Amino acid sequence: MTETMSAWRRETYGPAEGVALERIPVPVPHHGEVLLRVRATGLNAGDVRLLLGDPLLVRPVFGLTRPKHPVRGMEVAGTVVAVAPDVVSAEVGEEVVGELVGGGGLGSTCACPPRASCRSRPTSRRRPPRACRSPREPRGRRSTLLVSASGRRPRAS
Repeated sequence: MTETMSAWRRETYGPAEGVALERIPVPVPHHGEVLLRVRATGLNAGDVRLLLGDPLLVRPVFGLTRPKHPVRGMEVAGTVVAVAPDVVSAEVGEEVVGELVGGGGLGSTCACPPRASCRSRPTSRRRPPRACRSPREPRGRRSTLLVSASGRRPRAS
């Protein structure tokens, strides 16, 4: 695996026009994490709000003057390419979908806890009930189409 990867990132809060494609170091999976090769990323309203640094109330958690995680993309689908030595709930080659709390999905690889892979609800919409295999299902190859939209539900007038 290479030491650098491509990622769309923005070092300061602001509009999407400031996002640039850059080469950055590949993240290393730390204690309890897996490394994913990203195949698809869903951007939602939360990503846009964090990109803008709005509301100000979230800045103590995500970075006061600039984002702690400059690579956005909280919803991701990908393939596990490496696991930390202490991870037993995921294996290399497993295809997963889930939510990255800090972001990182707009990079070609990202590190995340294995519980994020198929075990949490994506932010913009609930995952389809059979989108992820259960531990009792065989490990055969599966494909799932996830369709979601961000916004409000229409209201009757």
